[in-house]
Amino acid sequence: MQAVKSIHKYIYKGGDKATRSVESEHEVIKHYLHGHYLGSTEGVWHWFQFAMHEELPPVTHRQLHLPGQQAVYFAGHHDCDHIRDLMEGSMTRLMAFFSYNAQNEDGRQFLYYEFPEHFVYVCKIGWKKRQKGTAVGQMYSASPFQGERYYLHLLLTLVRGATSFENLRTVDGIVYPTFKGACIALGLLEDVGEWVALFRKDAQFMTGRALRHLFALALQYTTINNRLAIWESFWQVMRDDIPHILTTVRVPVPPGDEDIVGRIDPDYGLFLIQEYLREFGKSLSDCGLPEPVLSWVAQQSNQNIALIEKELA
Repeated sequence: MQAVKSIHKYIYKGGDKATRSVESEHEVIKHYLHGHYLGSTEGVWHWFQFAMHEELPPVTHRQLHLPGQQAVYFAGHHDCDHIRDLMEGSMTRLMAFFSYNAQNEDGRQFLYYEFPEHFVYVCKIGWKKRQKGTAVGQMYSASPFQGERYYLHLLLTLVRGATSFENLRTVDGIVYPTFKGACIALGLLEDVGEWVALFRKDAQFMTGRALRHLFALALQYTTINNRLAIWESFWQVMRDDIPHILTTVRVPVPPGDEDIVGRIDPDYGLFLIQEYLREFGKSLSDCGLPEPVLSWVAQQSNQNIALIEKELA
């Protein structure tokens, strides 16, 4: 029986394959692993858990969180009152940064990520003036799709000596209700250069469908002031799969409109983006973009019906 199975499986084995690897003479890691000798001295060093290496200067991460959203750690057996006390008394490095600036003036000329170069953070105490050495501060990144957390990140990279979350939202004496509003007041969201750079980079390896989805997400979750300019600049790279799609969709040409050939691809691209936005309860007009001129919905419905009838047949 095993022989019969082997005969029938062999024809599905596929073509013959060969594996080949190219190695360099300067593979330092491989040479270390092959020639590494662990002696008693290094064994004792590992045993006592002494440091095996160090970074100079050290890199310290800066927490990034919205008001009231800091991480609080507690054991599973703690009761609600104890957890509430932990939450109310929790102090992150960001909150300690605000507290130090509110009580002292010697750190107000520094940005949040520059603070570790001149100050040292001590648990349960806060920031103290650095006596020796230095460190590099690195703030956790935030995507534009994260909303207020992204705008908080943007403000912390530009506003020096912030004393509170409310102080970050204050521009020219006006306290804005959101970090996004403060960014707009400071003029940080007027330039679309970051989005141009983002789409130019992603266009090198993303498909047109993925770029359209990314554009729809950006319209939904972020602020792009000149959205029409982004669309007019990049619709060409968002259409690489549209000619193939249109081979299965009959173009709804209005009567008497012969000059429509050059407008088919961008019009269908707008329709596909509009379909993404409908999932979020939005439309192209809500985002300041023109709506498709042609009635693609009816054509797509007819196409789906035709595919169903073909399957049933």
